Order: sequence, then C-alpha cells, then structure tokens
Amino acid sequence: MLRWVVWALQGLIAINALLHAVVLAAPPGPMQAQFGFMPVPLRILIAAAYVLCAVGLVVPEFVKRPRIVIRAAIALALVAAAEAVYLMTSDRSMAAMSRGTIVVLLLVLAGLRMRLLSKLIPN
Repeated sequence: MLRWVVWALQGLIAINALLHAVVLAAPPGPMQAQFGFMPVPLRILIAAAYVLCAVGLVVPEFVKRPRIVIRAAIALALVAAAEAVYLMTSDRSMAAMSRGTIVVLLLVLAGLRMRLLSKLIPN
C-alpha cells in the first residue's frame, strides 16, 4: 500500500514540476506575472532543473534504481526552496507559498521513499 502512495506522490510531483517548467520557460505574458521580473536565463535554468528532477522522480522506477528518486526529490526540494526564497524577496508571497508547499511534499516523499527502501533492503 505504501508503495502505491509513494508512486502516486512521485507522479503528481513530477507532473507539477513539468508544468511549472513549461510556465517558467514560456515567453513573457500573463502566466509569468507571478514570477515578477525574474531574469530569463534564471527562469530557463530553474525550468531545466525542474525537468531533470521530474525525470529523476519517474525514470529510476523503471530501471530499478530507487535511491536516485530520493536524490532527485531532495534536489527538486532545493530548487523549489531557492525559487521560493527568490519569490519572497520579489514580494511574490503567494507564488512562494505554493513552492514552499512543494518543498514540504518533496521532503515527505523522500522520507517515505527511504522508509520503503529500508523495508525492502535488509541491513
């Protein structure tokens, strides 16, 4: 049962990260209003980090390397936390709160994944 919960959480977070990457990489418009005056290279860099981490959340399940998922979740949490800090300094508190929520979910996912691994791999 825990495995299904972890997989569902991984999938939802990966989809969220990919959608967020699309919004970040899109040309300036109404969707980018939440990001304020974030420089384009920074937006593209963050979008690329989201895509890489989203792939890291999903692909290792198929190649039987679940420890990579934990690293991807922690890396994505760091990227989202850095983005949240940037948005807070830009007076975009609502966008920063949504990123903060993702950080918490990612840390929960990493914890659940470690617990699942500890049950599967005897010490």
